[in-house]
Amino acid sequence: MHGMKLKQGRSLGSRWREFAAVSLLCSNAWADTHYVTGTHQTRKSPEDVWDILAAYSKTCARGCKYERPNLVRVEKLDYLATEGSWYTWSLVANPLRDVTYFSRVTVRWDDEGGFTSDTLQLDESHQTLIAQLSKKTGRPHRPAFDTANTTTTVFLEGRKTSVHQTVKLTTSGVLDLWPGKVDNGIREYMSATFRNIGP
Repeated sequence: MHGMKLKQGRSLGSRWREFAAVSLLCSNAWADTHYVTGTHQTRKSPEDVWDILAAYSKTCARGCKYERPNLVRVEKLDYLATEGSWYTWSLVANPLRDVTYFSRVTVRWDDEGGFTSDTLQLDESHQTLIAQLSKKTGRPHRPAFDTANTTTTVFLEGRKTSVHQTVKLTTSGVLDLWPGKVDNGIREYMSATFRNIGP
């Protein structure tokens, strides 16, 4: 009797290892890239647009001056910060689990008064940096996407300011069962950004 249980346990363990291996292979096979662009025009100056984009303490999903879907909060980190580059930590509410991640933000101003900003979610290629930031802040890094990058280019165009935004991210595993839902989420995020900027 004990022998049968032991044999059955090994069989289940073996099946579980096979299932895990297949799941890992499927996750890699399902890896997909999502790419969404958008354009917005406003009467606000590039400086005003930047103040809105960088208003971390005033941006969340509910009850804040500026809206960002599902966002609980974003924290700008002093650690390793310079005038044109710094790191942020984000907490995003999710039905399955809270999503947390570090990002590197860079901004470059041009001679015409416009700017380009990049927000790059740290990924597997930044493990040493992630460990440093987690140790310094006590914050976890558990992103939903494999990679994610948002590039925003803002420039004067006549009497108005043009805002061009590109979001590119890669997903794998379960998320790629619903690629349309991922794309819709990106568009919702971008639409909220443009609403924050306003006319």
